[in-house]
Amino acid sequence: MVFQYKMPTSLSTLLNNILPISDISTLKLWGENIKVQQFISNFHQVFVDFLQFSNLENTFKYFQDFDLPDIHQQIINNVELGCQLLPANVVILEAGNKPSSNEGIFEACDMFLQDFNLDYNKYIDIVSDEAIFRRTLLYLENHAHTRIILGQWHTSKDMCRVLITIFSGFGIFNLAAALGAKFLDKLEAIVDYRSTCRVLEMIWFVVGVAIHIYLKKYNKTIEQIMDENNNLLKTWFLYFKWAGWWKAHRVGIRMGNFEMQHESLSAFAPLFPIAGKLNYASSVTFYLAHLAKHPELKELLKHACSINISREKHFFAFDEALETFGVKYIKQNISGNPINTEQLKNQIKATQSERDRINLFLFEFLDDNVAYQGDRAVKSRKEITWDVINQLVIAFDNPLDNFLFKDISGFSNMTAEYTSEGWTKLFNCYSIGEQRLNAILKQDILKSEKRVAAGRRAKNIGHHTIANMKKSYSSARGRGRSRILNREKEQQELPSNTSTTQSLNSNTFIFNSFNMPSNPNDSFDQNINNLNNTLHNIQLNSQEQIALPQSNLNAEIQNPSNTQVIHSLSDLIENPRPTKRTKRTTHTQELSFLEPLVNNANEENINNAIQQLNNWNITNNHAENIWDRQRVMKWVQTRTRNDRLAKEKEKQK
Repeated sequence: MVFQYKMPTSLSTLLNNILPISDISTLKLWGENIKVQQFISNFHQVFVDFLQFSNLENTFKYFQDFDLPDIHQQIINNVELGCQLLPANVVILEAGNKPSSNEGIFEACDMFLQDFNLDYNKYIDIVSDEAIFRRTLLYLENHAHTRIILGQWHTSKDMCRVLITIFSGFGIFNLAAALGAKFLDKLEAIVDYRSTCRVLEMIWFVVGVAIHIYLKKYNKTIEQIMDENNNLLKTWFLYFKWAGWWKAHRVGIRMGNFEMQHESLSAFAPLFPIAGKLNYASSVTFYLAHLAKHPELKELLKHACSINISREKHFFAFDEALETFGVKYIKQNISGNPINTEQLKNQIKATQSERDRINLFLFEFLDDNVAYQGDRAVKSRKEITWDVINQLVIAFDNPLDNFLFKDISGFSNMTAEYTSEGWTKLFNCYSIGEQRLNAILKQDILKSEKRVAAGRRAKNIGHHTIANMKKSYSSARGRGRSRILNREKEQQELPSNTSTTQSLNSNTFIFNSFNMPSNPNDSFDQNINNLNNTLHNIQLNSQEQIALPQSNLNAEIQNPSNTQVIHSLSDLIENPRPTKRTKRTTHTQELSFLEPLVNNANEENINNAIQQLNNWNITNNHAENIWDRQRVMKWVQTRTRNDRLAKEKEKQK
């Protein structure tokens, strides 16, 4: 597929004052820059404007009637629209040989050069996904008048994969599940790009709102976060910043803003190698170096970095347009298994002709020359997102004890990186990524250092997959079941005629053995009398043991004449016996202490509520009905969820 643009002025005039750069070794090609800092600052201001913080009558309040689409639309309104050219002329070419080999790709590139019959001093710019991009690098060695561009849609897709990999051990799947994601393995594999983007953007939204509420509550600035001792807060601030670069890159594609695309990709680039994405790390390094070496290409991309096919202010990346409006239709309409390459080409050509006829028919009778238009209907999740935001604010206040980042049903080790080692890796990984990209530049592009391939695919962060989380959960569940079976087996092996007495020393339990006298030749009354005598002797022995002084008790334990098993308290802790669960009831009078927490569950209110609840229970002889932090938080979350479900049912009616 070929996209032809008509530039506002001639290329010679447009590129008159731009000279190629021969030495790029001194340039800063990647890393955080002033532009992306400005992007994050703009995002920060958008969140502050929507929250509308107020502190009237010593009450901390903020506006909650907004959602992710509102934030997204405001960001779009603040971005300068690029690619303000006439619609491109789109040419669909015949199918070439398979693009999975160097020969097929080189042949297609030669066909481009022959079809356009370019002069000696003109370039042809080829856009491709990462797999083809790596192969075209070899084509450049013998074709100096060819420039290559890395497809930004496929790059954005792999940026999603990088974010999921980096935060897989820090609870990103917990947040996704809390927001309503059902198939976490599909999310991890990015089966559907748009759905994955939707989930990651929702996580970015709830994290951004929660962080700004936390900052306002404690009168802190966004620059002070990384100096805090709150590792949970710092972890998700890094997600807010890094996912913000990804979102800025995606917004740059949609708005045709090349500067936003390029600067965001430059900042995000060091995250590719630390997530083990060697192919993209190498390709992005080549691409950024290629742009630096050809500033005239950067100037052209400022005018035409995306293509508008569907509707106004909604651009597609070049590879996205090819996939959406070209390849996707062909894939869906080719039937059967092609016998050879020639048959496959004929099927592709027939499918293209059929689509052209259908489009011509629609344009003729509907007077519509737009291939696709209109917004997709997106289900609002405002209540769910604000429920997660409130839980996340509580988690930031109590990073070591929160319900949000607990393992969910069916999974284990969802926050396995919540250790000092895991946080150290996360906080230091970005600088390591910059060093690894510099090594690729010097070894593979500038050839100033000897190439070292060892360790290039290494990850500088803990990576935890959904499959491993399920496997560890099954293993842990199996071990727990084995322990229960062993306990039951031990209980069955104990003699059935065993009585238990506890001494004054509560750390020691003594099991006494006795034999029940039963003679079948004796009468029933005689057997009953014998049993009563035996039980009376056991009671006397128990009283004597209780009356023993501590020294005699220890001697009795050391030399037990009628003792079978002695268990210490430490043994019971290591091998606890199954105990019956104590049922605790929430009384109506306790609701007055709990209900204020639904609207404001900060640390002070939680502690006050626990103290009031326990005082009331002790006063009313309910000492067994003790409240702790975990029970209070579980009640608050259950109440919040029930209120949300009730509102949804009312709306349905």
